[in-house]
Amino acid sequence: MNQPRLWTQNFAAIFSISFFLFMNFMMLQLLLPVHMNRLGASDSTVGVAMALFMASGLLIRPFAGVALDHWGRRPILMISLLAMLLFTLSYGWLGIAGIIVIRFLQGFAWATVTNSATTIVSDQLPAAIYGMGFGVFSLATGSAMALAPLLAFPLFSRTNFRTLTFAAALIIVIGILIIPLLKYPKRTPQKAAPLLRGRLVEKSALIPALAVLLSNITYGAVSGFVVLYGEEQGLLRISIFFTVFALVLMASRPLFGHLVDLIGYPRLLYPALASITTSLILLALRPDLFLLSAVLLGLGDSGVQASLNTLAITRSDPQRLGAANATFFTGFDTGIGVGSLIGGLLASALGYSTMFLIIAVFPLLAGLVAVLGLRKAKAERV
Repeated sequence: MNQPRLWTQNFAAIFSISFFLFMNFMMLQLLLPVHMNRLGASDSTVGVAMALFMASGLLIRPFAGVALDHWGRRPILMISLLAMLLFTLSYGWLGIAGIIVIRFLQGFAWATVTNSATTIVSDQLPAAIYGMGFGVFSLATGSAMALAPLLAFPLFSRTNFRTLTFAAALIIVIGILIIPLLKYPKRTPQKAAPLLRGRLVEKSALIPALAVLLSNITYGAVSGFVVLYGEEQGLLRISIFFTVFALVLMASRPLFGHLVDLIGYPRLLYPALASITTSLILLALRPDLFLLSAVLLGLGDSGVQASLNTLAITRSDPQRLGAANATFFTGFDTGIGVGSLIGGLLASALGYSTMFLIIAVFPLLAGLVAVLGLRKAKAERV
């Protein structure tokens, strides 16, 4: 029997677009908190800005998913990438209040464009290689996360934040130029009424979405505050944390995706959640071992994404892939936003170390949700 083909033109195109998209995202995600801090923003204000970015995504994702199923993939992808470009260019000219407003607005574009990309990938993958396919696709985001700090930190330190935004905008332009390589049949939009009556949430993806929400609270706190924590602790090369994290993600995600296809999600999900918790505890108590913490966080996040993303897609109706991806990534983005908000509030009140210790509880709660929720779902089907 012939092995299903992975590297089609569409897959290669959306892989490349996602790489440039996440390069843009990580460059801003890593250094916008530092820029705001230098403008005079408190940790709690930074946390609010990061959380609002994800909150707007929470509002738009269900509608974006239905819109993808209704109007097609390419038009929504193009519009949202253009919006990302516009918002990226605006950051370097604004004060704290303006950044908060634009961060909220950009969240709409971010949620829509990431939902578009993952839905396009879902369209391309045969069911037999879903896990492996998404594992390979994650190399686009992983490699971007590894390279972004190496580009962003030197550029920021040698020039200024405005120059950084220009570089991030140029990267988005490259992604936009690749869109014509995506080949989709023309789609005739339905009338508006069926769209508005469509279910915005895919029920089969709710449990994976809630579990990834709780798990991603940790990443929201880490991505928002680990650089500031490193400066406080005198860790001059703390930016390497994200490079190591991303390299581990890149190396492990395809393997973990293949393991999910072979052994199922539970044997991978629960050890992965434990790895995330261990990473946060280590970061709080032994900041000098931040590289080991980054390795454990990368392994944990890789296993969680491989397990829960595959679970959400394979349990869903193929005609509802847009809504299923929207439901899952609503949880994904909400977790990062909640983590940024909680992390900022806890860091302001208790300090960074205590904040990371408290945040370490959430992956354990994610495991509890997966155990109880999926056991209930299985019982209802019997």
